Order: sequence, then structure tokens, then C-alpha cells
Amino acid sequence: MHVPKRTWQNLIFIFLYTLLIGCVYQVLTFRQELSHSADQILSKVEFQLSKIEKELRSVYQPTDCSIEAQQLLGHHVFRSLGLRGLAVGKVQGEDQRFIGCSNFGQHKAAVTSRFWDARYKRDVAFAKIKQVEYRRDPSFALAIIKDDAIVLGAINPRIILGWWIEPFFPQTNAVLSFSDGEALLSRGIDIADGDGIEMTTYSERYPIMVRVTQPITVLWEKLLTFIERLVLGGALAFGGLLLMDVHHRRTRRENPEQDFEVSHD
Repeated sequence: MHVPKRTWQNLIFIFLYTLLIGCVYQVLTFRQELSHSADQILSKVEFQLSKIEKELRSVYQPTDCSIEAQQLLGHHVFRSLGLRGLAVGKVQGEDQRFIGCSNFGQHKAAVTSRFWDARYKRDVAFAKIKQVEYRRDPSFALAIIKDDAIVLGAINPRIILGWWIEPFFPQTNAVLSFSDGEALLSRGIDIADGDGIEMTTYSERYPIMVRVTQPITVLWEKLLTFIERLVLGGALAFGGLLLMDVHHRRTRRENPEQDFEVSHD
């Protein structure tokens, strides 16, 4: 079987076309995996926050801050996996003075930008607490605010973006931010600006978003692996055809009379 020159040209065209389509597919798959990773992490963050929100909505609001009320709030914090502290009360006046009761005792503070950095959605506030009166490291907070009543829970940061988001993709950086882009917590490797490909997904329930980034070198490694496999497969295919062509030419030289055979059927 002689392989015409036209066939070789078509095979080369098919190889280049497959290379182009395959590289595009690898890029789209890479981005899809990043997007799925961001969605997966955000879903788990929302799940943890929704459990805390459910707890806050079920908290009994005492009319005073007696020892019994403080102990009740303390027991609630002790039973919770996500709460560091719990406070209930009223927000009054133009200065947003918070007067209420917490598991640490009676609490008075102005719920302003000096107290926390907060974002709002529905009747829920998600915030980073700036005051560290009871802890040296800053906490995050979830609060339910209705009219002038507030139930505020201080949250352990590891409950928001902690070990439970496993399995975690290797060579990945995940950042939890407010919806406006201000970064709050991060996990994974450090990636310099411009050295990675990122995907972002926004929460519909809370004022947060998750951005997942992987180094561009990971994409190059995937492309290189695909190209190496394609070249190997192409080389085997071309080699097979070349051997068949060589075999056919050799057979013709050894039996030239075959070219003059005429069928009498």
C-alpha cells in the first residue's frame, strides 16, 4: 500500500488541529477545575456560617444581665463549635451604642467602624472585629440585626476557613474576602501577583466571596504533558505508516512485474 503525499499532508493537518483543540481544552478544563474548587470551598464556608446563624437566631435574649443570663450565654458558647463569644442587646442612639449582655458580663461599645469592619446582607452582618479586649488575636463575627436588637457571635477563624475544607487541591491559594474584595483569610501556598490564574465566586447568602488561584506553571505542566502524549501517539502513527510505505516500495522493487499485471476477470 503506497501512502500518497496528500495523505501525509492530511495527517499533519489533523495532528496540528488536534494539538490546537487539545491545548484549548486543557485551558478550559484547568479553569473549570479552579471554578469548581472555588464553588466547593464557598459552599463549605456558607455551611459553617449557616450553622452559626441558626444558633444565633435561637439564642434567648435576657431582659437583664444577671449572673444566670451570663452563664446561659456561656453554656451556649461552650456547646458551640464555632463561637468564641456571644452577646445580645440593643443598639441605641446616633452613635450606635451597644448595650447588652455577653458571656463575659455586661457589655457596652459603639458598634461602629472602630469596633468592627462589617458588611451586611439581609438582616445579617459579617464582620472582622477590631477590638481584642478578650483575645489577643482578632475574631470574626456574625450578627443578626433586627430593628434595634442585635445578637452577635464572635467566631473562631478556623471555623470559617479551616481544616474542614479538605480535600484541598495542591499548589493552590484560597482567599476568603468581603464581597467588595477586601481579603480576610487565606489558605494554601503564596502566589505572587501575575504568576497565577484565579477564579472567584460570590456568596448569595453572605457578603463574602472566595478566590482560588493556582500558579500558571501548573497549567504549563498540564499542557506539556498533553503535548508529549500527543507527540508520542503521532510519532507511533506516522512511524507505522512510514514502515508500511517503505515495505510497499521494497515489495514493488523486488516484484516489478506486479505493476504490469492485468486482471482478466
